[in-house]
Amino acid sequence: MTKLAYLSSTALCALALVAGVSPAAADGGMGNQLYGSANFDYDWTMYNPKMGSDFHTHTFIGQGAIGVPLGNGWSGQANFSFETQQFNNFGPANFSVDTWQIGGVAAYQFDGQGRLGFDLAYQSLDFGATVDGYRAGLQGELFWRPDVTFRAAAGYQDYDTNGLRGDGFYGSAGGSYYFSRNIGFRGNVDYYTYNVRGIGPSFDYNAWDFGGKLQYKCDTYPLVFGAHANYATVDAFNVNGNDAWNLGISVTALFGIGAQDSSLRDAEANAPFESLRTGVKYLF
Repeated sequence: MTKLAYLSSTALCALALVAGVSPAAADGGMGNQLYGSANFDYDWTMYNPKMGSDFHTHTFIGQGAIGVPLGNGWSGQANFSFETQQFNNFGPANFSVDTWQIGGVAAYQFDGQGRLGFDLAYQSLDFGATVDGYRAGLQGELFWRPDVTFRAAAGYQDYDTNGLRGDGFYGSAGGSYYFSRNIGFRGNVDYYTYNVRGIGPSFDYNAWDFGGKLQYKCDTYPLVFGAHANYATVDAFNVNGNDAWNLGISVTALFGIGAQDSSLRDAEANAPFESLRTGVKYLF
């Protein structure tokens, strides 16, 4: 995808943000109208490779999702995501790795007890050369108690362009605990694995990612602020034991019925499924 398309995606995120903070948009939503979210995230990542010197990167992320109820518990959702990871102290040259995805989810809501989504997305990775692929999987949430939500996702990914191939599986499990209507803590464990071929000898890429995120939702505006920390261990290029620390902040705007005056738990339960960040987060 071209830089113009990247900028267009970012512009759509900005439009969703404007809709999310406007009172008129907050009156739309989950009944029979559009509802959605826009998320902006900044990450600082410190890499500790087993072989070589430590280095860090800056990552800027824009994500958006929009849904429309289809009746009988079903909804159709579209999502997109763009992120650019800046390698500014990696040897003598500065460069970036850009990833984007656009996809959709067919979601079913179980009478307020939980929901299940069938996820399909087109993905692209640009590091000077471009590698395209797709992702297919499932996402689910269980609203176990008013103060506890569990989440899980699993699926398959395949990148295949110009002789470069990387395919494998991913899985994620986690949940949220809501201390109050405005404050919650989210934890997650993610795993993804690839077999990479076409750039010399084939190798497996395996990553475990452990994260926690503190969230606060405003009552005045449908905005959710977050701060997160992650630790990851990555085996790549036949070298085991690489690890990384990730720190970040985010702001999410919501729109739809009740987005402004609902609790954090209800706002998340009534928002579209979030765009996944599988397989592109840690690049050793």
